Amino acid sequence: MSISQPLKQTGDTIVEVLIAVVVVSVVLVGAYTISNASLRQIRISQERGEAQKIAAGHLERLYGCVSSGSSVVGSSIYSVSSSCTDNTVEVKVTWTAVNGLSEEVSMFYKVPTP
Repeated sequence: MSISQPLKQTGDTIVEVLIAVVVVSVVLVGAYTISNASLRQIRISQERGEAQKIAAGHLERLYGCVSSGSSVVGSSIYSVSSSCTDNTVEVKVTWTAVNGLSEEVSMFYKVPTP
């Protein structure tokens, strides 16, 4: 008669598997958080660049302005206001950014006097 020896089982225990799942989950959540914040900052930068382009275009249109006055132009996101006082043209672009905060870009141009 032979006495059977217990088989040596190899493999991972449930605790090891759970630890691995937790580590992978933490890494994935961290990657998601970082990428989400990065995308939000990219969008805010794009909005600011667009506002600067709008302000520069509006300033070029008002280049000949010497008298006092103001105007407001609206679009779906951006609101443009301009004023001319003392040979200075000011263009202000305001909008609500992706993060919900109100943003503003102002440009000034001093009209040279002859």
